[in-house]
Amino acid sequence: MPRPRAFDETLVLDRALNLFWHQGYEATSMQQLVDALVINRASLYDTFGDKYQLYRRALDHYRQQNHAAVGSLLSQARPAPDLIREFLDTAVTESISDCQSKGCFFVNSSVELAPHDPEIAQLVLDNQRTLEAQLETVIRRGQIEGDIRSTHNATDLARFVHNTLTGLKTTGKSNSDEAALRSVVSVTMATLTA
Repeated sequence: MPRPRAFDETLVLDRALNLFWHQGYEATSMQQLVDALVINRASLYDTFGDKYQLYRRALDHYRQQNHAAVGSLLSQARPAPDLIREFLDTAVTESISDCQSKGCFFVNSSVELAPHDPEIAQLVLDNQRTLEAQLETVIRRGQIEGDIRSTHNATDLARFVHNTLTGLKTTGKSNSDEAALRSVVSVTMATLTA
């Protein structure tokens, strides 16, 4: 009979996520993971597989956390522009308060691994499509209610907002000028609102 695990798998995933997020995939060694996760190497391999499999699990863990938070916000019955502004304002707040300049784990993965790793590229694309679908639902409702311009269809506007988010997260890694980031949100909202 196998012995029960002597560690909290979610806590270990959180630690792995933070290490990969801060250092990136290539710069993180197995020894750093063993040290940061506070489990022995055999337990790491038995539970999570190799470094790549652990990275994928950490990326999926991050996705689940973010989808829950974003879904909770965007499903509210408040006016669509208010929800989109809060969504983008949250990205700015996270960027300026990120003293380690980690940025967004998905954006980082899309730059570091996705160009040469089809599995990571697919995860990044799936994440993008899910987020754009959530935004599209809010935008479509805003168009019906007359709060969001109907000059463009909801799908294209959702892509526009997602692109804005990605830009904010990328810029926020190296430039934490709050006024500059907030001005991007203001221009986005002026473009969207009727």
